[in-house]
Amino acid sequence: MAAPEAPDRRPLGVLLDAGGVFLLPEHGRILGAFERAGAARTADELDRAHYAAASGFHTGLDVEDDWAGSWGEYLTAYALACEVAELEQDEVHRHLGREFADAAVWLRVAEGSREGLRALADTGVRLGVVSNADGLIAQRLRALEILQVGPGPGVEVECVIDSGDVGVMKPDPRIFRIALEAMDLAPEDVWYVGDMPAIDVVGARRAGLRPFMMDPFEHHRDESYDTIRSLTNLADRIRALPAARSDSPAPADGGHTGGPPVFTLESAFQAAEEDRIAYWVGDFLASRGSDNGALAVGIADRPHEWLGPVRLPTDRLERLAGPESDVICAIEPEEWEGDVDDMGASIEEGWQPPPVLVEYRDGHLLLQDGNHRYEAMRRSGSSHVWAVVWTDDRADRDRLAAELAQ
Repeated sequence: MAAPEAPDRRPLGVLLDAGGVFLLPEHGRILGAFERAGAARTADELDRAHYAAASGFHTGLDVEDDWAGSWGEYLTAYALACEVAELEQDEVHRHLGREFADAAVWLRVAEGSREGLRALADTGVRLGVVSNADGLIAQRLRALEILQVGPGPGVEVECVIDSGDVGVMKPDPRIFRIALEAMDLAPEDVWYVGDMPAIDVVGARRAGLRPFMMDPFEHHRDESYDTIRSLTNLADRIRALPAARSDSPAPADGGHTGGPPVFTLESAFQAAEEDRIAYWVGDFLASRGSDNGALAVGIADRPHEWLGPVRLPTDRLERLAGPESDVICAIEPEEWEGDVDDMGASIEEGWQPPPVLVEYRDGHLLLQDGNHRYEAMRRSGSSHVWAVVWTDDRADRDRLAAELAQ
């Protein structure tokens, strides 16, 4: 997939995975596994095989519910990328599984990773590591002179958070929050670089970070997250961005308070013009204030057809959250009224809410995000609201577009 346009502002911090970003499976051990399985391979196939298998570790996999099955899919994809014959796959799978069960197999330094990390450091962003490992990843990265906390032979970073040390693994958002607390950074100011969407995209978005997948061979085809070919590539993109604002708190429910909003109607139009509206939606949902990472993950599960921003009649929208007992997401009446009243006051003061997010399904316009914004605008007398719409059927999208154009 072609990399999307760069986001609107520079991050204050970048957190990085270890495996797939700095370290790859050690060639000798993996080649040995193939040989023992009677399916000898060459070293030049292996790095590409990892990234091909990692791209297939997609956001639709529930790794927390079925880790063994999900990891088995990775190993199968790895063998297929090495063109292992079907009759050999079970034996190869068995021997590869034994090697990958040892975290110490990840000792091959990825080409260009040291130089890329130094390029990132030179941009001025603050750096840290979040990795699912065995408690020894900080030691390995230091010994390989890649990075360390404090002065040393590699690039200095602020933290190395290892699941083996802290007792929680990606995609659980708590491991990212440990890093954010250590660096005293807000999630919306931080990007995360990983290589396995089911772990890294899902986990980063749950924690409110913007995910980037390492994709040196351009295997990824999911349009809901960014990809980079190298850390140097990421550093170049950061240098091209305006400086981040560290003094503007994230706005609640799409930017109606607290300084210049990041997610606005204008930025949604810009994202649509640049053909990256899916990225805008994912980042908006995962941002602090929206805090709808679950929906972001659900949308990222598969590609969709997008329309918008467009103006939709308020009487066509079906609210899914509110104080009523029959809505999908019931909210306490006092809390609902307070939030809607606050937004209504902001609208009277000139606030332009960002578009609501609507799913078009079976002829219905379902208000999946922005129920408070919608209600505040409806009560203020708005007959239409701006919306970004998605559907799973291109014909449905075209039919809705034609209807709205009349």
